[in-house]
Amino acid sequence: MTKNDWHNVRDSVLACFNVSATHIKNKRWLRVALVAVSTAVIFVALPVLPVLPDESRNIAPIMLFSLPIFMLALTYFNARNRPTLMSLILIALSLIAFIYLRNILYWIQRIGTDSLSEIALFKWEEAVFFIGTLSSLISVDKVITIKPIQVFLTWFIVGGLAFYLFTRYRQVYVYAVRHVVFSLALLWISYTVYSIHSLFIDNIKIRTIVTENLQVDDVTISREDYRPRRVIVYIGESTSALHMSLYGYPRETTPQLAKLASQEGFILFHHTLSLHTHTTPSLVEALTIDLAPTSHPRKVQTFHRSRKRLSIIDALNRGDVETIWISSQERSGTWNLASSVIGVAASQKKWAVDKKTTILSNLALKIERPDDLTFFVQEIDKLDTKDTTALFLQSYAGHGSERERGQEEPWQDLMGKQDLISSMSGAALYGSATEEGLQKRHSQYDNAIKYIDNSVTTIISNYASSKEEPVIFIYFSDHGESIFEGHGHDSARFVFEMATVPFFIYFNTAARQQFADKYKHLRDIAYAKQPITLDSVASILTFLFDMTIESDNFSMGPNLAPITLPPAITVRNTASGPTAIFLGSKAFSDKYPSTRRVNDSATDLYGAKHITLKNKHDNGEICTHAANHLGRALKGLLASNCIEIDIVVQDDGAIHVYHPPQDHIGLELEAIWQSVAHHDGALWLDAKNIKQPAACEHLRAFLAARVQDEHKPRSVLVEFPPPTNFDDPAIRACAQQITGLVTYVSYYVPTQLGLACRESLQDRAVQAPVETSASCLSLREKIDTALGTGFISDISFDYRLLPAIEALGYDHTVVRFHTWHVQAARIDTIPYEKFGFIVAR
Repeated sequence: MTKNDWHNVRDSVLACFNVSATHIKNKRWLRVALVAVSTAVIFVALPVLPVLPDESRNIAPIMLFSLPIFMLALTYFNARNRPTLMSLILIALSLIAFIYLRNILYWIQRIGTDSLSEIALFKWEEAVFFIGTLSSLISVDKVITIKPIQVFLTWFIVGGLAFYLFTRYRQVYVYAVRHVVFSLALLWISYTVYSIHSLFIDNIKIRTIVTENLQVDDVTISREDYRPRRVIVYIGESTSALHMSLYGYPRETTPQLAKLASQEGFILFHHTLSLHTHTTPSLVEALTIDLAPTSHPRKVQTFHRSRKRLSIIDALNRGDVETIWISSQERSGTWNLASSVIGVAASQKKWAVDKKTTILSNLALKIERPDDLTFFVQEIDKLDTKDTTALFLQSYAGHGSERERGQEEPWQDLMGKQDLISSMSGAALYGSATEEGLQKRHSQYDNAIKYIDNSVTTIISNYASSKEEPVIFIYFSDHGESIFEGHGHDSARFVFEMATVPFFIYFNTAARQQFADKYKHLRDIAYAKQPITLDSVASILTFLFDMTIESDNFSMGPNLAPITLPPAITVRNTASGPTAIFLGSKAFSDKYPSTRRVNDSATDLYGAKHITLKNKHDNGEICTHAANHLGRALKGLLASNCIEIDIVVQDDGAIHVYHPPQDHIGLELEAIWQSVAHHDGALWLDAKNIKQPAACEHLRAFLAARVQDEHKPRSVLVEFPPPTNFDDPAIRACAQQITGLVTYVSYYVPTQLGLACRESLQDRAVQAPVETSASCLSLREKIDTALGTGFISDISFDYRLLPAIEALGYDHTVVRFHTWHVQAARIDTIPYEKFGFIVAR
C-alpha cells in the first residue's frame, strides 16, 4: 500500500466517524441506542466474567476504572478554556487506580460468607480495628510493581493516539467511547455487587443451618469410667503461636508458661492449626463432632454446609457431666455462634456482656467489660459444682479492639523495653519501611500475649495444680493473628500465622496418677510433634471423659482415635467461587477441582515438611527461601524449622542480612542466629562475599565465638560463592576452620554456567556430550576445584541444574547435594531423597 493509499483509507475512516458523530450529537435516538447497546453488552458479558483467569479478573476492571478517568483528563487537556491542572490531577488519579486497585479488587473478590458473618450486628470497636488492618492493601511498598506501571504507560500511549484521532475532528467521539467504557466498568461493579449480595443472603442462613445441624436426637452416649474428674477448657482469642516465647518467639511474652512447661504434667503440642481464621467457623468445628463426614471425594465443605454435628456440650450433658460456660465476650452475634448456639446449652453459663445485642448498642466505641482474669476468677469462685465437670472459659484478651485498652498491669508492659524486637527498624521486622502504627500494634499484641500468659497460669495455679482432686487443663486459641503482615485475621488475606495456634494440656498430680494411661497417650502424640488441627479438641474431650458415642452411621469409642487431618482449612464461599487452604501437596488439592487452592508459601512449606514428606525426608531440611527480615524468618521457623538467608560481611566485621544490590535494612546475623537457636532450627547461610579473605575471617570469628553456646542452631550450612579462589592460602585456611565449626560447608555451583551446560546437553546427540561441551567442562573444573580442597564435600545448586550435575558424574551418595528454586507445594514431585537442604518457595 502506497502512502497515498494509506491517506485515502485514513480519510475515509475519519469521514465515517465524522458522519456518525454528527448523527450521535444531533439525534437523541442514536444516543439512546448507544446506551441500550452498552447495557446489552453488560448482560451478555456477565456470565463470562466468572470464568476469566484470575489475572484477567484483576487487570480488566483496573483498566475499566482508570480508562474513563484518563479519557476525561485528556478531554480537559484538549478543550479550550479548561484548566490544564485538572487534566493533570485526573491523569494522576488514573495512575493511582492502576497502582492501588489491583490489591483492593483482589481482596474484594476474596470476600466470603465468613467475612460477611462479621458484619451482622457488628461491633463498632471491632470495625474500627478491622479498618485499620486494611492499610496493608494500600501500602506503597507492597503494591507498586513494574507490571501495572508498564500497563499504564502502554494505555497512556495508545489512549493518547486514539484520543488525538478522535478529537481532531469531533470531540463527541470521546463522549461515545467514554460512555461505552463506563458501561464496561459498570459490568464489573454489577457482577461484584451481585456476587457479594448472594454471599450475604447465604450468610443470613448460617445461624439457622448451624442450629439445625446441631439438633441431633438419634445418638446414644455412654461412659465406661465414672471416676470424678474436672476438665477446664480455656479458649483463647486471636492468639498466634508465632508470638509466644513458649514456641520460640524471641521476645519473652510467656515467661510463666515457659516455667510451667518444664514441669511434669505439661503437654505442649506443636504444629497446631485452627480450622478457620474467624471465631465462629473455627469454634463450631473445634467444639462439635461431625456425625456424617462428607462422602464426596471431589468436594470440601464449609463448616455450615456440613451435615449433622453433635455439640460437645450436648454430648457431655447427656454423659452426666456438668457443663459450665463462662465467656468474657458477648452472648450473641454471628461472629460468635460458639457462644450463642453451643455455649448456651451448658448447665450453667455466664457472659460478661449478657444483653441482647442491637445495632445501637454496638455503635459505642468501647463496650464496657471486665478483663478476662478478673471476670473468670470472680465467676469461678461463685460456682457450686458436681465432682465431674467440664468448665469452658472463653477469653476476649488478644482481640484487636481489646488490645488497645492498654491495661496497666506490670506483666503486660513490654513497650519501651530493650529486646531483640524493640531495637529493630520496621524494615528489619517487616521487610519494608512501614508506618509507626504497625510497630505500635505489634507491641500492643505482644503485651496482650504476656497478659494472657499471666491469666492462663493464674487459672492453672488457682484451680488445677493446687487441687487434690484430678484436674485437667486444656488451652487453645480459636485462631491466630497476622501481625508482621498487618492483616489481622481477615480470611480474604490469609497468611500462615492466622492459623497457627497454641495448644497444650496440663494434668495435675492427681490426674496424672489416676489417669496415667490418658496422660501418656496424649504426651506421646505431642512428643511426636504430629500436625494437629483443632477439630481434635472435641475428640480429646470425649477421650478424657471415657465417652462412647453411637448412631446409625457413626461410632466413636472411649479410646482416642488416631489423629487425622482434614483435607483443607479455611474453606470459604467467595465472590470468585469456593476457595480453601489445602494441607498437602498441589497434587492432593488437584483432587478437588471445584475448590480453588489459595495457600500462601509458608502454609505450603508447612504441608511439605509435616504432611507430604513427613518421615520421608528425615535426614534433610526444607527451608524458607530468603528469610531476610525477622517476620519472614520467624514464620519460616514455625512452618518448617529451617530458613535460608543472604549475608554480607562488612569491612568493620558486622554481618548484615540482605541480598545485594539491595541496601541493607539494619538486620544483623546475630538476630537471626538467636531466633534460629530459640527454635532449635536449621540455618543456611548464603554468604555473598566470603570469597574475600577478610570477610571469610570475620564470619569464622562469628561462628567460633558461638560454637560452645548452650543454645544454637541445630545445624548450619555455610555456602561459598562461585568466584571463590580456593588456591588462595588465606581462603583455604579460613574455609577449613569453618568446616570444623558448622555442620556443612558447600560450594555454590554457578547457575548461568550450569544452565548453559544443561542446554548444551539437550542439544547434543553424541556419544560423549559432556566432553564436547565447553560450558560443561568449565563447570566440572570449578566443582572439582572446590571438592579437591578436601574440606568442602557439598555442592548446592539451582534445582534446574540437576540433569547437568548428574551428567557430569556427581553422585549424591558421595557428594552431598543441596538445592533451591523448588515450589513447596510440589516437593513430592522431585527426587527429594537426593538432597540434604531443600530451599522452597
